[in-house]
Amino acid sequence: PATRINACAEVIRAFCWASDKHHFRYSYFTRRALKLAPALPRKPIRHDEFVALMRTIKSARGNRKAKSGLRLVLAMLWDTGMRTCELFGLEASHVDLATGSVVLDHHKTERTGMPRIIVLTGLALRIVRMLCRHRPTGPLFRNAWGNAWTSPTLARLFRRYARLAGIRPGLCAYSCRHAFCCRSIESGNNERETADLMGHASTSYIRWYGRMTRTNYDYLRSLRTRIG
Repeated sequence: PATRINACAEVIRAFCWASDKHHFRYSYFTRRALKLAPALPRKPIRHDEFVALMRTIKSARGNRKAKSGLRLVLAMLWDTGMRTCELFGLEASHVDLATGSVVLDHHKTERTGMPRIIVLTGLALRIVRMLCRHRPTGPLFRNAWGNAWTSPTLARLFRRYARLAGIRPGLCAYSCRHAFCCRSIESGNNERETADLMGHASTSYIRWYGRMTRTNYDYLRSLRTRIG
């Protein structure tokens, strides 16, 4: 959502500039205030919230196959910090099981000329290995009807089960990516290393996540114990 809002703002800015230069006789954007929806706050989901969410999905009533697919998607987002668009388009051809990694040539920051490399470990590697075996072609992650996941569907299901789990409002599936970034910083990775893991070309976003760790009580407590 934030990316779409920023794109709209750039279009509006271009029209306002053209109006100021009298290229247009009338500009809708300058004659009427346009209220843009605020960008969604970056809220990392806590570990206890993620566990509660996964348990709720498993125990809730509904299509068993659909719930299993949703749990696989959320587990991958939590364990790898992937963007949802990267996960939805993931195919077996992108996976190198020998090195335990995913290599994407087409991604959000492909303008850098570098591939997006995602390292798979533990649970994520087991999930991908299993899906590659059963789905050698097409999207690895599919819904109950065998189609690729979409962002609106994931957002709707996340809101439904988050409400049932009683976790904080305002969280979304992308919060798993935010949590991955915070965990990377808390583990001791610097901004550049964390940006590489996240697939960011710049470290500017990582600085914001660094501020989020100041409100993590467990992390602050671990820092305090080092002092003695």
